[in-house]
Amino acid sequence: MLLTVAAVLLALAGGGWWLQRVAFDRSASSEVITAIFEDTALRAEVSVLVAEAASGRLERTPEELAAFISEHFPAMTVDRSVRDSLAQIVGDAQAHMIGERAAPARITGQQMVQIVRDQHVFDLPAVVVPGDTVGWLSTARTVFAWLVPIAAIAALIVAVLGMIARPTTADAMFAVGVFCIGAAASVFLLGYAAAAYAIPLLVDEVWANVLPAIAAREAPVIAALALALGVLGFVLVFGVSGLEKRKTKGWSSPVRPARYSSEQRQWSR
Repeated sequence: MLLTVAAVLLALAGGGWWLQRVAFDRSASSEVITAIFEDTALRAEVSVLVAEAASGRLERTPEELAAFISEHFPAMTVDRSVRDSLAQIVGDAQAHMIGERAAPARITGQQMVQIVRDQHVFDLPAVVVPGDTVGWLSTARTVFAWLVPIAAIAALIVAVLGMIARPTTADAMFAVGVFCIGAAASVFLLGYAAAAYAIPLLVDEVWANVLPAIAAREAPVIAALALALGVLGFVLVFGVSGLEKRKTKGWSSPVRPARYSSEQRQWSR
C-alpha cells in the first residue's frame, strides 16, 4: 500500500514538472518563436502595436505598415537578432500573464528597428504590450512550484517506509505499474493537454496562444513517453493480477485422495 501511494505521488510530481516546463517557463518560448508567430492573432498583435507607433515616423498609414510587418514575419524570424527581440517580447508578455513579472511587456524603439527594418524608429518611446495577469494562472504557478518538490520528497519518504515493511515482489511490481500508468496520464494531461487546450480555452488573453506552440514542440517526446509508460504499467499491473489469480487458484484446488491398488492394501494390513 505504501509503495502504491509513493508511486501516485511521484507520478503527480512528474506531470507537474512537465506543466511547469511548458506553461510556466518563459525561456521555453524562445525556442519556438517561428511556430509562435504562425498564430494569426499573435502576429496581428505585434504588427498593429508596432505599426501604430512607427507609422508616423515612416510616413505610412498604420494599416499599410501593419500589413507589411505581418506579411514579412516568416522572413524576419529567420534572422537571429529579430528572433531574439521577439523572444524577449513574448517571454515578458508570458511572464506578465502568469504573474512572474509585475510590469507589462514593452516593445522598445531598438526592437522596432529590427521589426520594421528601418533605423528611423530607433528613438521612439517604448510601446506597452496590452495584457493582464491571470490570477488563477499565477496561483497555479506558485502552487506547482511548491507541489512538485514536496510531492517528490514525500514519494521518496513513503517509498523508503514501504521498503522497510518488506513488500512482496508482487506488491513492488504492482506499485511500479501504478507509477507507470499514473505518470503516463499525468504527463499527458498536465504536460500537454492542459497547455495545448485547457489554458488557451480558459484564458481570454492573446498571449495564451503561445502555449500550444510550446506544447507542440514537446508533443513527440510526451507521446512516446506516455505510450511506453502506459504499456509497461498495464503489463505490470495486469501481469501481477494474473499471477495472484493463478496462485489463489492453485492454493484453493482440492487435494485428490490417494488411490490404493489392491496390492498396496495388502501391504498396509
